[in-house]
Order: sequence, then structure tokens, then C-alpha cells
Amino acid sequence: MRGKPPAMMFYVSDWLGDPAVGACSPATRGIWFDWLCGMWRQQTGSLQGSISALARVGRCSDNEALFALRELVANDAADVTCNANVTLCNADVTAYVTLVNRRMTRDLNARESTKHRVAEFRKRQSNAPSNENVTPPSSVACTSTSTTALPKAKALCDSGESAQDTKKADSPSLVGHKGKTIRGEALEGFNRFWEAFGYKSGKAQAISSWHAVYKNRGMSWESDLEQIIAGAYRAASERKDILDRGSTPMMAQGWLTARRWEDGPAPTQGPRRDAGEVKPRPVVMNRKQDDMPF
Repeated sequence: MRGKPPAMMFYVSDWLGDPAVGACSPATRGIWFDWLCGMWRQQTGSLQGSISALARVGRCSDNEALFALRELVANDAADVTCNANVTLCNADVTAYVTLVNRRMTRDLNARESTKHRVAEFRKRQSNAPSNENVTPPSSVACTSTSTTALPKAKALCDSGESAQDTKKADSPSLVGHKGKTIRGEALEGFNRFWEAFGYKSGKAQAISSWHAVYKNRGMSWESDLEQIIAGAYRAASERKDILDRGSTPMMAQGWLTARRWEDGPAPTQGPRRDAGEVKPRPVVMNRKQDDMPF
């Protein structure tokens, strides 16, 4: 059958944990499993036919098939219906029976419903004449008969962009390392920090670090910003002493990542000793054995 799955979805936990199936005898469970395989081959979730025909599918005798049907009904493990005026109690091997697995039928119906919805959606998409009748994703009304629409609004409608997206794209911004972009309040704060820090090297990496700081900001961003600016001024004032000692000052990226604005003033250190200066060492004179006082 075209479109049939290559394998049957068999849930072992459900099979072993189903109390209705567990209440059946081992022979009935084996016949029921063969019937499930037959339902899967037909992709119907049910089997129809005489009890003799079901016995051939279940690979058992007619009496064993009749007993299995009665046991499945008694334990409510399956739905079994007979033809008119016949019940399983008085049925013989020629009785016409419909055997239904509820879960398999439910799954097949859900699959067919999904296929139908997908087919209907594709049909509507293929029958759509154009995109003229589709409402554009914009808050600006787009009508061909409007005489008051602004040229910019018409351009937004034609491009499918919203006024908010265009305004955001037109606003000043800075792009840092790995495409991190800052604009608006974050850009204003970074410009203040960059001027206060004074060590203008590695700006792209600094923008990325500032992006992370602004992204993780708290509710009191204004006070936090003032603390960062004050720390940047302090780092700029201490940079000359660092260079005089022959050390390398921290760049803006590392300074922001380490949250160095939360540190206090750097400890005062004396000037670095000249590399050519030799520190005098005490001279230890070896005394001769004859000079020993004994």
C-alpha cells in the first residue's frame, strides 16, 4: 500500500502495562498480537470477516479464535461487533465479526486528519492569485486609492517592513565583535564610557563587552552607568602609573568583562627599579683556620 509506514509503532511499555491485555490468557495475547499485525498491514485499525477468516489471520484454529474474541470482549481489550441478531455467545465460525483496535484507529484518524489539513492549506496557497490581498505586516495602512499616504509609508508597504523596524534600522548604532550591535540608550552610555576610559584600543571587542553589560543590566541602570563612568575615569588616571612601572594596562574589553568598576583605587607602588641597577650584597669573609680563637 502506498504511503504505508515501513514499520509498526509498537509501544512495549503500553503492551506490558495494559491491564486489559494482561488479564487475557497467553494464547489470547498471542492471537491478538497477530491480529494487530494484520490491522497494520491493511492500515485500517480493524479486521472484518468470518471467525474462520480471522483464525487464519491469527494463525490459530476456529475455536481458539472464537475463545480469543470472547476473552478480549470480557476484559475490554478490544471492540468486537457481530452481524445482526448474533452475539459471541451463540456465534459459530461462520459469523461475520468486526474487530477494532481503539488506539490504532485513533492514530490512523489523526494521521488522515493531518494529511487533509496539509492538503487544504497547499490548495489555498496554490489558488491564491497574488500577494495583493494579503495584509502586510505593518501598522501603516496600504491602499492603492489613498491620496494622503506618504511616500515613505508606501515604500514600507511595498517592502513588507514595519515602521518600527525601519526606525530601528535608521537609528545610530555601533557594531562590535561577532555582530553585537548597540543603539539608543546603550550607545549613549558606551560613548560616555569610551571617552572617560581614554584607552582607545580594541573598540569592536569593547562594544561586545558593553553589549553584554547592558543586556544584564539591573533596574537601576542610571546609577550603574554613573558608577561605570566613575570607574573609567579612575582607570584612566591610574594608567600613567601602570605604564611607568613597565606594566601593560588593561584594555576596555577586559575591564568591562571583569567588572573592574566595582574595584577600589589601585594600591600605590613605588617606581620600578632600573633593570641595570645591581643591588649590593653583603660580603662574607672567610676566616682562615689559624685565626680561629681556639
